[in-house]
Amino acid sequence: MTVTVVLAAVLLSLLLSVRFLRKPSNERQWHPAQAVLARVAVRGDLVEIRNVRDFGYRTESDFDARYFDRTYDLRELDSLWYAVSRFGGIPGLAHAFLTFGFGDEYVAISVEARKEAGEVYSPLRGLLRQYELMYVVGTERDIIGLRT
Repeated sequence: MTVTVVLAAVLLSLLLSVRFLRKPSNERQWHPAQAVLARVAVRGDLVEIRNVRDFGYRTESDFDARYFDRTYDLRELDSLWYAVSRFGGIPGLAHAFLTFGFGDEYVAISVEARKEAGEVYSPLRGLLRQYELMYVVGTERDIIGLRT
């Protein structure tokens, strides 16, 4: 066996061990934009959502955090949009999310990598599943505003 093959095997073993040793947890110091999870309860045609996010952004890292609780009546759902937003300036990388319309009110749902405080997103770490995932439930102003 050559030294190159041994080094490649060691590197692969390290990558796999990092992948499988990390356990998901809600008990971390999360990035302030991802610290509060939405809670959803479905009761017939009514969907009650606690902690709908409605941040006001000045920049990506400078924002006013706001949350509210809302009940949506599925009988009033009149639109559903599938949105795709490029990110990172790397061709081919994009983030998709859904936005549901209830008359003149919209609620968006985005599945996102949940970053810890001070952590920066890395596509490679995302590929290796090194982030917990979270559902961000928020207003269109928040979810789309963050990406524009």
